[in-house]
Amino acid sequence: MVGYIGLNLGVDIKVKIGIITRHAVANYGSFLQSYATQYTLQKLGYEAVIVNYISENEKPLALGKTITRNTQEHANKIKKMLYMLLQTINSAVCYKRFEGFRKKELRETKEYNTAFELKECVETIDVFCTGSDQVWNTINFDEFDPAYFLNFVPTDVPKISYAASFGRKEFDQGKMSQLERYLGSYNSISVREKSGIDILNRMGLHGSVVLDPTLLLNKEEWRKFSKQPKERNYILVYQLRKNPDFLNYVDKIQKKMKCDVIRVTTDFKQIFKAGRTRCLISPEAFVGYFSNASLVITDSFHGTAFSINFNVPFVEILPDRYAERNLNILKMFGLQNRILEDENIDVIDQPIDYQKMNDMLECARQNSLDWIKNALMEDIHDRSDI
Repeated sequence: MVGYIGLNLGVDIKVKIGIITRHAVANYGSFLQSYATQYTLQKLGYEAVIVNYISENEKPLALGKTITRNTQEHANKIKKMLYMLLQTINSAVCYKRFEGFRKKELRETKEYNTAFELKECVETIDVFCTGSDQVWNTINFDEFDPAYFLNFVPTDVPKISYAASFGRKEFDQGKMSQLERYLGSYNSISVREKSGIDILNRMGLHGSVVLDPTLLLNKEEWRKFSKQPKERNYILVYQLRKNPDFLNYVDKIQKKMKCDVIRVTTDFKQIFKAGRTRCLISPEAFVGYFSNASLVITDSFHGTAFSINFNVPFVEILPDRYAERNLNILKMFGLQNRILEDENIDVIDQPIDYQKMNDMLECARQNSLDWIKNALMEDIHDRSDI
């Protein structure tokens, strides 16, 4: 029976899995991949709980400082301080809003802020799983967060990863040495991008490529989750990064398709851009807007993933940084021709072979689910023999 440990007493005890991921980052992709991981494990018969780890680096004040440090547009100190204040306010409002979403949709432990505090939850969890998103990238001040590598978990407790992402193709030798120490204690490793396998292989470690958790749910499951919009016949824009070309593409495509533009965002500044802005809508409404769009224009990995899952035509504007994950999902389904470049928008007229794409998605989905089942059954069996 999947999800249970059989004991000699003739009693089946449900296995409890603790998922640690960047669930509290105030954006739709982070929230929805967390929800999808928990939903999938519960559907497989396990008890799944999100380990509610929120480091100080992921709270609004720190995020406001990080965004300001990474921007190049305000050399003047006063302007930079004002910009940081506005970003901190935006981050705080987003954080509070998504905190409400988490309380409604996720089953979480109590909040922990350090790896030391996390040791408290070990006794109540049977298996720990590092979840998806860029958990294995450097997060702040170019440092890894050891908690996402389960450094607080004793060696006799099974540790796996599902669709973890390094967020990049390579690290310097010092970072590679750190990664090798952190990852050597995992029982089973899976990553989201093929480039992650290359990184593992350079350390002498093995892993498997699996789907992002949001793609483990089929479109019918996401439709049940979603809140359907009233609008019809619209172009959906989901833009995460600054790019002057983005607005030009949106303008050209809107004129060609003669549709309204709807923007979904967590960034208040986007209300000044073209289209009707839907800021800080619920995750259910966010998914609903994707399911009914006539076309999606995005630079987001999860924007691409939901477009693929719902069979909605889309075009991709690759971000300047961290484009690897976007390219990976496009290559996985043979959709590199959806990339907009050289101001050519003719790609919107090119049909997508949905039958072929759906067959590939269903095969990858089943392989990913099989990986989860096998990894958990092996680790649970090994522990029951101790």
